[in-house]
Amino acid sequence: MNTGQAIHSAADLQASLVPASQRLISLDVFRGMTIAAMILVNNPGSWTARYSPLRHAAWHGWTFADLVFPFFLYIVGASLVLSQSRRVMRGASHKGLLWHALWRSVVLIAIGLVLNGIFFSQFQQLRFSGILQRIGVVYFLAAVLVLSTSRRTWAIISAATLLGYWAMMSLIPVPGYGRGNLEPIGNLASYIDRLLMSGHMWQPTWDPEGLLSTIPAVATVLFGAIAAAWLRDIHGSRMGAADRKETKLSPFGGFVIAGFAAVAVGELWGQVFPLNKNIWTSSFALFTAGLATLVLAACYWAMEIKNWRRLGRIFLPLGMNPLAIYVASELVGGGPLSWAQDRLFDSWFAQFGSAELGSLLWAVLYLSFWVAVAKSMYRRAVFIRL
Repeated sequence: MNTGQAIHSAADLQASLVPASQRLISLDVFRGMTIAAMILVNNPGSWTARYSPLRHAAWHGWTFADLVFPFFLYIVGASLVLSQSRRVMRGASHKGLLWHALWRSVVLIAIGLVLNGIFFSQFQQLRFSGILQRIGVVYFLAAVLVLSTSRRTWAIISAATLLGYWAMMSLIPVPGYGRGNLEPIGNLASYIDRLLMSGHMWQPTWDPEGLLSTIPAVATVLFGAIAAAWLRDIHGSRMGAADRKETKLSPFGGFVIAGFAAVAVGELWGQVFPLNKNIWTSSFALFTAGLATLVLAACYWAMEIKNWRRLGRIFLPLGMNPLAIYVASELVGGGPLSWAQDRLFDSWFAQFGSAELGSLLWAVLYLSFWVAVAKSMYRRAVFIRL
């Protein structure tokens, strides 16, 4: 990095980010909601008996389940901006923040590989990519941009990233399949994954967290960063208006309109570049960022404007310990609990009206356990962070 172009001091860094004032409970609640949805989707009583919203789309299109990961990446970007602001206020340097971001990224990737390794007995079967690995990569790339450039640059890079990915997927030919093929085997992203990660993917011929499709995922994180910076400006203006016995919500209205606009443009783009989580199409990145903005706006309206904090009591503890709860739920769900699940589901849960209902009840019960764990940690002020 050219230090002449980078931010030279904590004062410059602070000016490039947002003021670190009151914590946004709405973002913590949104994060908790997303973790809850992730646990619900990843831990059905039976993988063959699930309601359609809890199943990922087979390829093109989207379901409720397909929103969970992009929402989380969006929150990663939002949290990045707010956490770096607080670190700057405590005197952190630009170099120190970059090293911390690199450390977090490496640890996330390592945890993801360890989780993958637990479920594979041999290295030849180890899946290289995964949820935590993608988070680690896009988090670091976004951190470098957030710490070294302006909000306008974030927006320009996001747009260029999505347009560039669209061009690559549409114009670069794949041997044997030609250009513009977006099917599981014939698309450029899957082809690159087979070249570089053959035998180490989620599926033999493609991976939903592959290499090339990580590029538009960076834009998802940057959209979250832009939203957080915007929302903190709104929050600061509202606090000032409250001090003057005034209320100014027009900037918040613009935030909501931006969310609807992103959804609409993503949907229109999806007519030529289909919404697809598996290859993280540009239309999918924009569409889901718009939906995430609307959900965050709803949380902000309820938590910060209306002060309906009780609505978030279930999700706030989950949102304060997201990594610990996610990793623990994956370890338990894929390990010790699977033995009991095989026996209890068929003999008891599958008897509740239908197999799909029993599968959902199992997932809800499992989620309830982790909500209780998160609440216990929250009451004891136990927060596990990197």
